[in-house]
Amino acid sequence: EEANDRVLTVTAGVSVTLDGLTLQHGHPLACPMYGGAFINNGQLTLQNCIIRNNLGQAGGGIMNAGALTLIDVTLRDNASTGTGHHGNGGGIKSMDGSLTLIDATIMNNTSHREGGGIYLSCKSTLTLINSTLSGNTAGSGGGLYVKGVAHLIHGTIFDNHALTTGGGVYIEGSRERGVIHGTMHLTNTVIASNSAGLEKYGVADCMMGNYATLGVHTNTWVEDGTCNATFAGDPELGPLRDHGDGHYVHAPEPSSPLVDAVTAAACPLETDQRGSARSGSACDIGAVELPVPQLPATVIASVGGLLGLAALSSWLLFRYRRRRAPLP
Repeated sequence: EEANDRVLTVTAGVSVTLDGLTLQHGHPLACPMYGGAFINNGQLTLQNCIIRNNLGQAGGGIMNAGALTLIDVTLRDNASTGTGHHGNGGGIKSMDGSLTLIDATIMNNTSHREGGGIYLSCKSTLTLINSTLSGNTAGSGGGLYVKGVAHLIHGTIFDNHALTTGGGVYIEGSRERGVIHGTMHLTNTVIASNSAGLEKYGVADCMMGNYATLGVHTNTWVEDGTCNATFAGDPELGPLRDHGDGHYVHAPEPSSPLVDAVTAAACPLETDQRGSARSGSACDIGAVELPVPQLPATVIASVGGLLGLAALSSWLLFRYRRRRAPLP
């Protein structure tokens, strides 16, 4: 049943960690009417959580102005309902501070304005690692709208839609309200099968404004060749599905050109979004590594939460190791 307020507000100077929860049906009806599930002005970490079916005028799932980290999180079916200038970010609106996604799926969120999945303001940074944006819809930037600085490492942005342009990603660069230099860094990332409504001028996969900046772009696969892609064409990804462990992902088909497209020296991560090893002489582009094992029901029932995370100092060399233990 829909509530008349959000789930939680984290104030500045407060640190909160939530693990293993489903957070749903938030809908704040009193000002401020944004951040359907959360407003974060402090330090908020969500692990092994599902955030779904929340509504807010902006930031339908989460409004962030602090340090927000999502690990093994599915954020789905949230919506920003505002139609004015600030009504953006169907899944997440990050107005300030930092946003980090690790092994997360942002799916089926909607916004009337910008950023169906994620809206990143000019004062905010995004680090996306082994994560998937799929099925999100917005006026522009269906999957991701960037006005700040975004680093995508082994990301998959697939099957998102914009009513105008930037079906997968829109990187803003304009002089409309002062100079805005949205900046995107892409490493081992695939952007494909997105769509845009403008027939003549719409860009389906990756739209860059005139003053936008593309930084690092290594081993990128963009189906329509936009954003100076390393590779273009059909990446042969399967449909969004749960392969038995709770992660909704687009796995490469066995014949996919993403498979083993990156040399081992250029693979900064040890595991993929599902925790499977990225090993051997090469790794795959995107969030998921083949083969994708199917877990038996007895194993699915015993899968536990994230136990460990180790990172190197450089974002490009960010490495982590995840271990799962049986539930008690």
